[in-house]
Amino acid sequence: MYYCDFSVDGFLEYNNRLQILLLFFINGASFIEEDHNWRIYLLYKKEGGVHILVGFTTIYAFFREIKTCRYRISQFLILPPYQRKGLGMHLISVKINMKNNNEFLKRKFIMMQSMTTLATK
Repeated sequence: MYYCDFSVDGFLEYNNRLQILLLFFINGASFIEEDHNWRIYLLYKKEGGVHILVGFTTIYAFFREIKTCRYRISQFLILPPYQRKGLGMHLISVKINMKNNNEFLKRKFIMMQSMTTLATK
């Protein structure tokens, strides 16, 4: 599982590709705009050294006071080959239980993105 937001270099382009998937699988889906309050959690499986997208969720952070915020799930997609395997519940439960683990997950995403870039060159 990886966490990302729009502060990561190259993520805006990556997110635009993710958003297109929504149009194929969710009626009435709409794109999210670039905003520092969006949190994106991506679920991958690793197969033979390759990361394969399983699903993702986008969550918006509404800040109420200086140190508190409320989160709202906006988009949630598990790709059809991986549905009915409990992965959606896993994605949500990990997010609920991790609280301050976002920086670790973001570093993992940047590392995975770097490895993918090197492999495609």
